[in-house]
Amino acid sequence: MSDSIQGVSVGDTATFEKTVSEQDIVDFARVTGDEQPLHLDDAYAATTRFKRRIAHGM
Repeated sequence: MSDSIQGVSVGDTATFEKTVSEQDIVDFARVTGDEQPLHLDDAYAATTRFKRRIAHGM
């Protein structure tokens, strides 16, 4: 068995970065049904220990 599959070898690394947008949050809430105000409502989130909205956990 080879340690390489289609140019990917054992020990290779990759990174991915993305700024989470407002639309990402809204879309994720809609798709998952998780519409907690902590993720969607600025006024509500301001009253929590986080003091602002937070993105959904993965």
